[in-house]
This record gives sequence, structure tokens and C-alpha cells, in this order.
Amino acid sequence: MITYRLACHEDLPVVVDLHRKIFGKMGASFLPKLGKKCLLDLYTHILSINPRSSFVAQDDSNIVGFLVGVTDT
Repeated sequence: MITYRLACHEDLPVVVDLHRKIFGKMGASFLPKLGKKCLLDLYTHILSINPRSSFVAQDDSNIVGFLVGVTDT
């Protein structure tokens, strides 16, 4: 069963891996090419500014998706 919850800093390495995998398969040219460190810094910054802006989807204990809502990074 998939559940949804607010993301926390411990989730971000998995979010970064999913980001690169998902956007890479969609043919996006910019975001998936950012390095892991850059993406981790970006998501850390977003989560620090607004801790209620990011969510993860979990199947048991595995993160299988994420949602980030921002108007300005």
C-alpha cells in the first residue's frame, strides 16, 4: 500500500536518485544532468525554506515517488 508523508532531510538522497532516474527517462535535458551534490543542495535548500513543501510516496519502507512544490528556488 502506498502512503504519502512530508519529506524529511533523511529522504533526500533517495529523492535525488529518483529525480535523476525519472527526469532522465523523460528526455529532460537540464535537471537530470545536474550532479547528485547539486541536486542534494537544491532539495536541502527547498526543504529548509519550507519544510511543508515536499512530500514522498512510500511503498512499505521504500520511497517510490516525490512531490516538491515551490514558486521560487
